[in-house]
Amino acid sequence: MLCLLSIAYIAGAQELITKSGTTLKAGFYKTHEEMKFNNPSVPFNYQVGMKKACIEEDCVYRYRIRIDRAKAKQVGEVYGFCDGENVYVRIATDGSLGKNVLTPNDRFSKLDHIGPYCLYSTKLNSQGGKKAVPADMTTFMVDLMTGDRSKLNEMVVAKLIKGNPSLLAEFKNTKRKKRRPYGEYVMRYFLGRD
Repeated sequence: MLCLLSIAYIAGAQELITKSGTTLKAGFYKTHEEMKFNNPSVPFNYQVGMKKACIEEDCVYRYRIRIDRAKAKQVGEVYGFCDGENVYVRIATDGSLGKNVLTPNDRFSKLDHIGPYCLYSTKLNSQGGKKAVPADMTTFMVDLMTGDRSKLNEMVVAKLIKGNPSLLAEFKNTKRKKRRPYGEYVMRYFLGRD
């Protein structure tokens, strides 16, 4: 019985990755839980490449791990990784080694931690077909406690920032084409810049 209580205490004592003063540990995260508690299960010692993707004046960066195919396959399934300074979540995989198995072509986005959420933005490529459809700059929100991912849209942002009437009014009164990316309103709300 004492052993079970000790295990429960240790599990409950894990600190969230967003806690102030947390030193990030470099490594691959196999699951959201590993990322959430800054507990990577596979060592990380690779170079990270970066590519800028822009739509009009809004730009995001996509990251790739410089890893050969055999080593990627050894790493296996990944949720994301930490290079010791930043945390990245996988946004795309070529699926050639399996649905969630790491490949050298996988793309990652850097996470911004704010309050109980993490945000990342990505440029979603247009779908092929006869009509040319422009790419979409999209911000996703990850609930740190549950791991649920949501695409930010007007309704989600308005609901999140309703506790700050002036920020909500600014958001609602700004024409869609003139608005900053949705993630900026969420960050301003949680970081209390207004």
